Amino acid sequence: KELLLVLDNFEQVVDAATLVGELLTACPTLEVLVTSRTPLRIYGEHEYPVRPLELPDPEHLPPIEALGNYEAIRLFTERAREANATFSLTNDNAPAVAEICARLDGLPLAIELAAARTRLLSPQAICSRLSEPLKLLTGGARDLPERQRTLRGAIAWSHALLDEPEQILFAKLAVFSGGCALDAAEAIYDPEGDSSVDILDGLSSLLDKSLLRREEGEGGEPRFVMLETIREFARERLHMSGNAAVTRKSHAAYFLALAEKGDSKLRGPDEAMWLERLDVEHDNMRAALSWTLESGETELGLRLAGGLWRFWYARGHYHEGRRWLEETLARDGGASAARAKALEAVGWLADDQGDIDRSVAAAEEGLRISARIEISNRITASFLRMLGSAAYVRGEHGQATRHYQESLALSREARDEQSVASSLLRLGNVLSDQGDHERAKEFYEEGLALSRNLDDKALLASALISVGAEFLLQGDHERGAKLNEEAAELYRASGNTGGLQYTLDNLGWAALMRGDLQRAEALHRESLELSRQLGDTLVAAEALDGLA
Repeated sequence: KELLLVLDNFEQVVDAATLVGELLTACPTLEVLVTSRTPLRIYGEHEYPVRPLELPDPEHLPPIEALGNYEAIRLFTERAREANATFSLTNDNAPAVAEICARLDGLPLAIELAAARTRLLSPQAICSRLSEPLKLLTGGARDLPERQRTLRGAIAWSHALLDEPEQILFAKLAVFSGGCALDAAEAIYDPEGDSSVDILDGLSSLLDKSLLRREEGEGGEPRFVMLETIREFARERLHMSGNAAVTRKSHAAYFLALAEKGDSKLRGPDEAMWLERLDVEHDNMRAALSWTLESGETELGLRLAGGLWRFWYARGHYHEGRRWLEETLARDGGASAARAKALEAVGWLADDQGDIDRSVAAAEEGLRISARIEISNRITASFLRMLGSAAYVRGEHGQATRHYQESLALSREARDEQSVASSLLRLGNVLSDQGDHERAKEFYEEGLALSRNLDDKALLASALISVGAEFLLQGDHERGAKLNEEAAELYRASGNTGGLQYTLDNLGWAALMRGDLQRAEALHRESLELSRQLGDTLVAAEALDGLA
């Protein structure tokens, strides 16, 4: 016969796959359509993955009339009307419906179970209770199989297909937030080297059983991701296993090493690549920081937060960075190199937000630590520059000069050319404010030349801003604008948000001085908006002045 044979839920009898192969060999005109959570692995098989339902972006919702074009929204609306005849999608509840569908990963069963709750709860109320979806998403129809009446039952159905070592791996992968690369999975799976299943075989099995998804990561490297609803189930299994503490410590140690490596790379030519890599792992970094605070691993937490501050600065996460740093510093009052690094980090983020008192307090505590224990001259020089910056903002030019000169001497002694360049540029700022433009220009040019040689794009952009501002003050608007445009291009090419507000402000003033009022207004508004996002009150004030 020319026959289509449909075999549903075949994962429960997957050992019978060879019989399907025999049927296909014996019956040339037979075709078989199989639904299964795991492939059959027989000759001639074609796999068609069933992806989650199409979702809108909850942050950028289309008009209400276009929302029905998305499969997930359409399913939720249809099932909600079955449960509650008065339900309709409105401008008030559409954001909550979109967020529910997104947080449930577009999984049809999960969306159906959530929609059924509209008998009792509004979409907004359902959304607020989705922190524990496995408890909320129950109550499927009585005439459905048991595995389809609750989300937990549906996931447990797949979980039961795993053997014990695969179940251990599945549980441990719950520690990752936003997925992981292969080497990260290896780091948490078997730190003692006593596993009974190869990591690649285990990951392949989880992929086959639809408990894990594979995505293309950086440089073509695979990245393994769990849907959040499945991760919730896996997290329960991890806590039940008794391996949670060990696994989370391995996770935190892996991301500490990554953050510290990234901290050094963000001062060199690979800045853009490392910013992107740290972006991808930001949720994992947050998870690791949370664990250090919960577990009392203060040293690890201080090192991790201190290692991330350049990333937070570059991406404009000033508020978040300071919050993590302040929380980790509050848990540890000792004198250590890790605390000194965290104080350096919080001090500079505070400085960029115009919180001068906090910046000074961080620098002074850091210098007290450096007097008690041996820390690098680079960090001590950084604290002195921090004090110089505070004095400069307060108009105490003599004090600022002394701090910057001390920092410059220490930086030269340590042969830290980045710190040397930074100190030179800041000394130029003080001299320029005092009207000594000739000497300021000498410091600026030496700092700019050093910055270009170092291939440190963030430092070079900072140098270009300072030198460009000097030309603006001297009336050379064209040259000043050109240098600031080069700085803006460097920031934008690397996706570096922190610091961009300065060059936008300078370019606004350059346009204003040239009489281009329309461009000046646009640049000052952009600088003001970015400064508000970053919490940079000083540049925000300058942007308001420019707009006035």
